[in-house]
Amino acid sequence: MSNDPIEAATAILAAGVRSADPVVRANALEGMLAWPSLLREHVAGGLVDDNRGVRFVAAMCVGRARLDDLSHLVQPLVRDRSDSVRAAAIYALRRCGRPADPSPLAAMVRSDDPEVRSNAYIVLGELGDSSSIGMIRDSLGRGMRRVHPIRVRIVELQGAETLVKLGDDDELEAIRAALFAPVEQGELSILACQILARLGDRSAAPMLERLVLASGTSIRPPEIRMAATQALAELGLATQVDAAAIAANAVQAPDPLLRAQGCAVAGAVGGGTSVEALRSRLSDPVEFVRITAAGNLLKVAGESSSVADATGVR
Repeated sequence: MSNDPIEAATAILAAGVRSADPVVRANALEGMLAWPSLLREHVAGGLVDDNRGVRFVAAMCVGRARLDDLSHLVQPLVRDRSDSVRAAAIYALRRCGRPADPSPLAAMVRSDDPEVRSNAYIVLGELGDSSSIGMIRDSLGRGMRRVHPIRVRIVELQGAETLVKLGDDDELEAIRAALFAPVEQGELSILACQILARLGDRSAAPMLERLVLASGTSIRPPEIRMAATQALAELGLATQVDAAAIAANAVQAPDPLLRAQGCAVAGAVGGGTSVEALRSRLSDPVEFVRITAAGNLLKVAGESSSVADATGVR
């Protein structure tokens, strides 16, 4: 591995898009968002990947990075066999200034397939068209009767996030309440942390802090505490939570999922300490952790010239 951490990180992500694991391939593409030139070099393969999840992520990345020169490669995906991929293609084309009919999204938000409905909500939130508020609200609480209740709740939280993004704050309290879901429904708490950070909901900071610092019978599992720590770091508020120290400890955890979460927290914190924590995981034995570390290292380096100096990038 190269001694230059940026060179090492880009090499790890480039290898990740060729992984046998589609989750790794998708996460490698997302990690390249902080380095658009790298994404431009590798995203085309994702657009024709055998796995629909990878194709979805690749199309969303083209849109988020506004890679206009690659939008012609997205065009065929409006006829993809997967509704989710078609939704992502609509998003990417519209973000790149290309014509794309958004009307299929109306049927997708009423789909009984939780994946399709969830991804349609994501796309509508990213497109930012407030005229879709009515159809999103009408879809909540309807359909998906054969889907596990927790999966339904996850999708509805994503619908609530989209409504808030589009200017309808009525669902914000429901998202905040999900922070304190029963421990056995921890995925709801983790998702709520992520959503509140994406929404920039600074008023949720005391609740997030409580999740991290609770003790005794109120203590939450480590993965929930890490999600709350990351949300606080992304909100950028001064609290009693030392996110940098938590990240530095977590990247050394025996559990690879916690090491990956530690890398994500380090990416949210930024700064030289985080760079060192992330560098330490570029040689992690678990591929997914290496990918997470590499993507967050590029994110931190891309956001700060002082970090670029610390990593040796000029």
